Amino acid sequence: MRKDFLLATGMSFLLLAAGVYWYFWTLDDVSIVGADAPDYIGIKTTGQLQVVLMNNESYPVDVSIDIENAFVDPDGISRSYFDGMLIISNPENPDYLQYKSFDPSGGKITLQPGENVIEMTIGYYIPDGYDLNVKVYQNHWLLDEATTHIEVLETVLPNLSIELDSEMIAIDEVEIYRVDAYISNDNTIRGNTPVVATNISIIDNATGTILLSYEDSIRADANSTKHIINWNTSSWNISDWDASPTVIIELSPNASSPYLYRPLETVVRGKMDESYRVNFTAVWENQVMTRELVIPPSLNSDKINSNIENDSEGDFTVAPTPPEIMLQ
Repeated sequence: MRKDFLLATGMSFLLLAAGVYWYFWTLDDVSIVGADAPDYIGIKTTGQLQVVLMNNESYPVDVSIDIENAFVDPDGISRSYFDGMLIISNPENPDYLQYKSFDPSGGKITLQPGENVIEMTIGYYIPDGYDLNVKVYQNHWLLDEATTHIEVLETVLPNLSIELDSEMIAIDEVEIYRVDAYISNDNTIRGNTPVVATNISIIDNATGTILLSYEDSIRADANSTKHIINWNTSSWNISDWDASPTVIIELSPNASSPYLYRPLETVVRGKMDESYRVNFTAVWENQVMTRELVIPPSLNSDKINSNIENDSEGDFTVAPTPPEIMLQ
């Protein structure tokens, strides 16, 4: 009896060992070959974690992925999952692109043979340094893991400047000066997007009279360059604004011409012997940037007053054709 019991126990152990061996032997060959996140990010914003998984099998493989510290809530609680989105792509198969919502229950993702690039949105409310721990599972067994680090900053200061581009278009006796102005934020660290107050003033150079003033505000995203004005396009077709400059100053013998510049609002018409100052100002907290052009360019000194940067003087480019926004 005892002998039979020992035999049964031994057989059960062998079967269990064989089952475990078979289970592990049948796990697919998947590994993490890269995990990359920004070195720095600001609080209350989002960034991207990119994970590269290698499927060494010749067929699609289902795995589960867990990313620790992907999100830290206002209470400082670190969470692996949140309402985010995984984007899965396969460089060897450009037609393959899978979008998958994060599932707190650990939903599976499908990896195509070869490299699979996964991008995940991450975000933090509390400044600190965090290790992003990436783990890949199959049938609840860990296949591979990797760690990358990110520093979360409480304050991210923008690096703002005003950029100008300009040209003169000559048509018969009419000189058309167009100026394009942009707000540039060269800081590559994503943080709370600063809202920059902007102002454009066109001033009669002889009298000092402000002929036109236009105020607006621009959200200057990290590593971006945006037009200094958010044009109100509600009453116009968006395509009407495709080639719109920031400012038009038209000089002619009689301060008039048959040309229209709709839907542009920042337009001044003058005579050939008159000159104008065009002032661009941008303000964010204690940072004030000002650039000024004098038109016509023979009087232009492109005065620059900026506590952010001092770039070179702007020159006008002479263009032989009228601007696309000109409607007759």
